Amino acid sequence: MGFKIGLYESKTSRVTPSISAPQPLRPPPGAFGADIAEALQNLGEVGQKVVEHSTRMAYEKQDMEDLRRETAYRQDWQDRLYNNEIENARVNFQNVQRPKGLLMRELGQADGVVKEADAVNEQMKKEYLKGLSQYQYEKLAPALDKYYISIKDNLASHEATQYRANLKNATESNITQKILDASAIRDSKSLGLAIDDAVNSALPYNSRFDPTTKKVMDDEIAGKIIKSAVLSAQENAGLLPAQKLLNDVKDRIPQSQFDDLSKEIQINAEQATKRVRFEQVVAQNKVESGVVDKYFQGQLTRDEVKQLHLNRQISDGFAKAMMNNLDSVKKINAKTDSATFNKIAGDILDPAKKAEDIRNELLNKNAIGELSDEDFNILNTFYQIATKETVDKAMPKKTWLQRLFNNGKEKGLRQEIMTQMFKQYIQKTSQGDDPAKAVSEIISTHLDNHLVEEAKKPNRQYAVNPETKQRAYSEDGGLTWYDEKTNQLIK
Repeated sequence: MGFKIGLYESKTSRVTPSISAPQPLRPPPGAFGADIAEALQNLGEVGQKVVEHSTRMAYEKQDMEDLRRETAYRQDWQDRLYNNEIENARVNFQNVQRPKGLLMRELGQADGVVKEADAVNEQMKKEYLKGLSQYQYEKLAPALDKYYISIKDNLASHEATQYRANLKNATESNITQKILDASAIRDSKSLGLAIDDAVNSALPYNSRFDPTTKKVMDDEIAGKIIKSAVLSAQENAGLLPAQKLLNDVKDRIPQSQFDDLSKEIQINAEQATKRVRFEQVVAQNKVESGVVDKYFQGQLTRDEVKQLHLNRQISDGFAKAMMNNLDSVKKINAKTDSATFNKIAGDILDPAKKAEDIRNELLNKNAIGELSDEDFNILNTFYQIATKETVDKAMPKKTWLQRLFNNGKEKGLRQEIMTQMFKQYIQKTSQGDDPAKAVSEIISTHLDNHLVEEAKKPNRQYAVNPETKQRAYSEDGGLTWYDEKTNQLIK
């Protein structure tokens, strides 16, 4: 086998080199100092900016300090205006207590607050402008002055308002005292001088108003002075002297005031008469109550009744009724009639009925045997309670008894049951039971009994007997009728 010998081939490219033409030399930009000049220029600009920034910051810091001080100045003033704490101060040679805040001071306390504020502000400005540059001072000082001007305006208005209020209070206090003093005046000349004095005292305050308003205010003062004197004269001397005094000074007040005061003293005179009569009735009622108590104790005599009547300590009707009772035979075995009991109880509730008429009726019914001694005492006890409460202008027990009465009528309770309810109520309340509780218990008990009783009865129909005017009932559809009170057949 023969060998094949490979030939070596070179891998190197055969390239013919090309030679460029020579180029001129170019030096770097900063070769001759250009970079240095540019650097110096940039450095100058940076320095300028640093200076400007530093300067701006310096001014801003000064502005910031001004703002801080202005804020503190305003806050300081708010405390000086509205502080409610009480301070002791020396004012017009007197020791006084007043609020620290200038705008919190009222009436006389507010006198001089503007002057005080000026002094305070001067001291505050010195503190808040101290140590500032000219730049800061020129900006902050006007700002503080501007704010203080608004404060001073408020203080001036406050001081003026409080002065007027103080003057008004002082004027009213003075006039009030002079009105009281006028109550001792009894002649028209002195009364006229008192009116002039009071009107002149009010002049500093009233002169602030227009003439028409001032005239009204002066007339009001005159009217009050006259009224004080006239009413006092009436209380001490009677209607006629009072009316004469009023007539003598009628030209000092408008006709309407004169008419109103004339009407008032007339009403007062009528009420005084009624009051005297009422006091007499109360006194008489007290004596008559004692007579009744003595009568039931068996200690009353005819001669004693006559003497009391002769002395006008008891009324004519009461004296007559009591004498009838002392002479009565029927009362010994008296048995209460339910209708009579309920009628008298109803009369006690009726404000139109006179107290003396009710008591006389009690005695008369007892005398003729229609009201037992026991029931007389029950009704008489309630009569005394109702009379006393009427005098005191409060009638809780009387009101509750009225409710009991109305409730019984609404439920159709018979007179016998109504009588029992009245008796129980009067007994309970006389022993001190609460009226509301007593009524509730009585109504509940009797109403339940009434319903049970009605349930046991056959179906009834009711009508009014035209002859006796009493209720009647029928259990057989109207074929036969019975009197509801007596249960007797009506023929």
